[in-house]
Amino acid sequence: MNYLSWNYRRLGNRQRVRELSELVRANGPNLVFLMETKKKNSYMEKIRCRLKFDNMFLVPRRNLSGGLALFWMNDLDFHIHTFSPHHIDVVNVFGNVKGSLTCKRKLLAKAESKAIIGQGIGQVKVLREEIDKLMELEECMWNQRAKTNWLRHGDHFHSRATERNKKNFISGLEDEYGTWVEDENIVGELLNGFYSSLFSSS
Repeated sequence: MNYLSWNYRRLGNRQRVRELSELVRANGPNLVFLMETKKKNSYMEKIRCRLKFDNMFLVPRRNLSGGLALFWMNDLDFHIHTFSPHHIDVVNVFGNVKGSLTCKRKLLAKAESKAIIGQGIGQVKVLREEIDKLMELEECMWNQRAKTNWLRHGDHFHSRATERNKKNFISGLEDEYGTWVEDENIVGELLNGFYSSLFSSS
């Protein structure tokens, strides 16, 4: 996912708006986050239209200071989790990307069938590019979710992994004479002998 974040003071200045438009056009971000916008909702709606974003979420200014704006395209399915005058916390929703991938792959299969007989070759190229972008986005979203889960639950995951390791650890075995053995080398020999006889007999 490509995104742009800027502490954008004096957004009412035409030069600043022009700079923002050029940045968006040059980098093609899926998401733009602006801070210190200091503008009313009606003005920010004009900015959204100028930048050609599909969606917008605003945290209004307080008096003549503050103000946050989040613009994003339809290929990102966002859920606004929490917000305040100082932050906007969003959660990615995977279903939209997965659904789009499924739909595009079906369209690609049909387009490839037509391309065999020389029809719609250009459509195949377009669909493959769109699928590549969606797959990159999906991978980015999975990485983001994994990072978030680790930051939130890292200690829990570590303890669970440690617990599983303890369950899978063999502390000792009983030999053929009924003697309990805990020496690692002897335990290894017992295991090796057991599985060797098991597979040789089968």
